[in-house]
Amino acid sequence: MDKKVSKKIMKLKNLLVLAVENENTVYVSNLNRLYTYNIETNLLKEIYRFNADISTVLSKFSKIFRRLFRNDIRYAYKIDDENLLAVRSKKIYRINTFSGQIESTIILPRGSRPLNIIKVEELSGFSDGLYFGEYFSNPTKESVKIFQYLNDRLKEVYVFPNGELNHIHNLIVDHYRKCIWILTGDFGEGAAIYQATQNFQKVKCIVSGYQKFRSCVAFPVKEGLVYATDSQFEQNSIRLLFEDNGEWTTKDLFAINGPSIFGTKIGEEFFFSTSVEAINSGNLIKKYFRNSRGPGIIKNQSEIVQGTIRSGFNVIYSGVKDKLPFVLFQFGNIIFPSGNNTLSKLIFTNIALKNDDFTTLIFDI
Repeated sequence: MDKKVSKKIMKLKNLLVLAVENENTVYVSNLNRLYTYNIETNLLKEIYRFNADISTVLSKFSKIFRRLFRNDIRYAYKIDDENLLAVRSKKIYRINTFSGQIESTIILPRGSRPLNIIKVEELSGFSDGLYFGEYFSNPTKESVKIFQYLNDRLKEVYVFPNGELNHIHNLIVDHYRKCIWILTGDFGEGAAIYQATQNFQKVKCIVSGYQKFRSCVAFPVKEGLVYATDSQFEQNSIRLLFEDNGEWTTKDLFAINGPSIFGTKIGEEFFFSTSVEAINSGNLIKKYFRNSRGPGIIKNQSEIVQGTIRSGFNVIYSGVKDKLPFVLFQFGNIIFPSGNNTLSKLIFTNIALKNDDFTTLIFDI
């Protein structure tokens, strides 16, 4: 049976949550402006402002333009106490949060941004550092790379050959098995979970070829890998990938309403959000103006699911997708902050939902 988050304590209109700074503070953005927000004191402090072009100016006056132009800062990752990576306009910026200055800029080789960046620390067999996989439209399955962000440069650490996959959704550090899981998509054998060891010198495909292996978010546990599927074509679920007598297999833990792209962990609890997506195909008119959801989305709403493999999972929050076309004006989604979540409260941003669009909500849990 569903349960609900206990109490909403704050609503931040027009702000998108990006990353966790510490147990009380998060990074948020509003279009071209980057801030810190302290949950306890309700203090919003600007730390950097990118130049505003005409699309940014128009987006200030209308959420329609904001949804259309997609010029918000949509991803950030805290490196250390002084530095934050912010991704905008196909570039990665390293910003010194004390001085408010850009220290370096890297142009991404392909794609507008990585879907996720991870930090590797004290993982046996791997060099410490920041890593991410390429995420870009790749229908012909060209080669796809994994990079290490090192000394303000990108170092290529692994390349998937032509014909293997479309792109990389996420990299997952697993200290239980001393490996990094690589979550890939989207179609055919490209929907897969790989296991990397020996500093990416050894990369092995564990499961592939079905949408039940297509994932963007996962959490290592002693029993295996808890992950959520990401398919607009068929029923989605939270699953467990585990090893049984030397063979890897998966099992259903909980059926979810739609594809899951974002997740976070607070304490021992896992949180997965679901999206409302259209089928991204057909001629340009059908593709960009379609406002009907794909068959893998049961109800026209994004949800948050909370739980563990021991206690089970429950839907704790939901928001209805609005009527604007999905591809042109964005999928319905709920976004969590990146990185290690040390907060004691649940914070997330609604996108393209009927209520609280471009709004960050904070709940006691």
